[in-house]
Amino acid sequence: MDEISKAWFSKCCEVDLLKIKGDEFQNFFSAVMEKSHSIDFVRVKPWGPLGDRKCDGYLSSKKLLFQVYAPDSMTLKAAEDKIDEDFTKALPFWGDDLQVWAFVHNGSQGISADILKKLETMKTAHPSKKIIPCGPDWLLREVMALDESHLNSLFGFSPNSKATMTALKKAGLIEGTATLYILSKSGKALAGKAQPVLQGEALRQHWNSRLTHSERVILDVLGKNHPRPLSYSKLASLSGFERDPATFTSTLTKLRSLGLVTGKRELALNPLLIA
Repeated sequence: MDEISKAWFSKCCEVDLLKIKGDEFQNFFSAVMEKSHSIDFVRVKPWGPLGDRKCDGYLSSKKLLFQVYAPDSMTLKAAEDKIDEDFTKALPFWGDDLQVWAFVHNGSQGISADILKKLETMKTAHPSKKIIPCGPDWLLREVMALDESHLNSLFGFSPNSKATMTALKKAGLIEGTATLYILSKSGKALAGKAQPVLQGEALRQHWNSRLTHSERVILDVLGKNHPRPLSYSKLASLSGFERDPATFTSTLTKLRSLGLVTGKRELALNPLLIA
């Protein structure tokens, strides 16, 4: 999968994780897990008065029980009550079939220290059980580990996918081959009605107001060295992250997901930032 498609799918997922709540979030979680783990993951639905036995999904190979909590807004008391009720009621029913309990939540900014402390207290009280919080960043990683066909089924085809380019060619809007596509006469006429794509200085200004200081530093270093790509270690050194590899890696991962940095071993700016 090319870098543009990766950035497209990542951004689609990030938007969905911020937007969807409640049952919609739980259905998205279940769809991702089914695609990621196939028949090892079992989606659980409430069954009459018996409910779902405090299980929203189950990973058989790990005896891992998922409990999903995605309210419109998370409050401390409601979250703690939810954790208490779901875990304490799940234990007697599932017994040894519950070895790992995952609290899946939609807190895009993380969870509070009080909720984390509660989960740690539960671990101490139940040392035979593994208890883990799973937030939107975890679910995003699960999504981006899927193959392209599964991503297409979740979000539709990316603008740069083979299927999209085939459809545009069939419609007579582009011509050429996979090596080089160009707009056809009809495509040019239609494109003339669209807003121009930002590039160069305009694109850099667009992102400068949206990026963190660390992200801007890395882009600045790559810009000063353009068109020469930099190795991972060289970029870390020049951008001042040589002694903080964790921050460098997470920052670089985000820039790649946004499509602003290209390459793996040799890193460079997206050409549109220079054009």
